Amino acid sequence: MNKAILMGRLGRDPELKRTQAGGAVVSVSLATNEREKQGDAWVDVTEWHYIVAFGRTAELMAERCRKGDPVLVDGRMKTRKWQGQDGNERQRTEVVASDVRFLAKMPSERGEMPPGGGGGEMPF
Repeated sequence: MNKAILMGRLGRDPELKRTQAGGAVVSVSLATNEREKQGDAWVDVTEWHYIVAFGRTAELMAERCRKGDPVLVDGRMKTRKWQGQDGNERQRTEVVASDVRFLAKMPSERGEMPPGGGGGEMPF
């Protein structure tokens, strides 16, 4: 079974892009923290994860999420390989999100305007 469940805070605003077919793709970094004992002291250790989402999930993340927002991500691990501009092979392991729970208030509840201006409430 390939399953990943992470709860953390976004390290940057979601970056929304469109595929050639017009589908939505969002990528974002997620920070998770845990405490580890190092010697006699406890220290916070941050782990960074790359998150990718598609379709309506991607659109909602771009609309609702901002850097620092807490989210719960449910998805699967996927390793991508490509050749960099320098000719070297690169790889990255990402979590492909199938479900994202927004744990922060909506932009309108934070006193922010939704993307694109407008004055109405968001439909969720």
